[in-house]
Amino acid sequence: YLVLSGAKAFALPTQKGQYMWVTPIEAPVLKWKSYTHTQEVWMDVILSVDTFECLEANGTPLSLVKKLQSILKCVRSLQPIFCSRGFKVQTSLDFDRSWGLGSSSTFINNLAQWAQVNPYKLLDKTFGGSGYDVAVAATKQVIFFVRNEYTPLVESLSYNPSFNDQLYFVHLNEKQDSQKEVAAYQKRTKPSNKQIESINELTASFLKA
Repeated sequence: YLVLSGAKAFALPTQKGQYMWVTPIEAPVLKWKSYTHTQEVWMDVILSVDTFECLEANGTPLSLVKKLQSILKCVRSLQPIFCSRGFKVQTSLDFDRSWGLGSSSTFINNLAQWAQVNPYKLLDKTFGGSGYDVAVAATKQVIFFVRNEYTPLVESLSYNPSFNDQLYFVHLNEKQDSQKEVAAYQKRTKPSNKQIESINELTASFLKA
């Protein structure tokens, strides 16, 4: 969380991610389907391209429909010509949504690439957060990351330690709501420069260890 306050992050991408396919269609609607890692549909909606009004929810919970509508409206506020015609959109995850591995950050990265908008600005207007995970999704490389509003400092790194074949992601089943946790952190006392510097030193040591 100190990355939110300007500390340097050392970030490694996982092999699993999220994909988005966008296909133009003649009808003035947005046909959206999202699939889990087991290819089950968890979102199936049809929205108007004019206002993103929901025309068909197809069993999708209202909370998810509203979240998607809110994100799409944010994209249009950044890119007025976004979705000015009909599209069929399909997204697919490589990992279980409950893992908290980056379903939001990879989605924001993919959506920003489609709309050609600043992904960090879109993140700030939607889910919030430092943006390190969006940077990893975009570069697919090991990076140093320093938050700098909408133009973060991202440094690609050469990282191939002797234990490279023993690096794993371990799911502890303790996923937290990132938006709530970020909001809670921002209410706390601002960390000192000394605390930030100590984290930066620790981050730099990861690359050498």
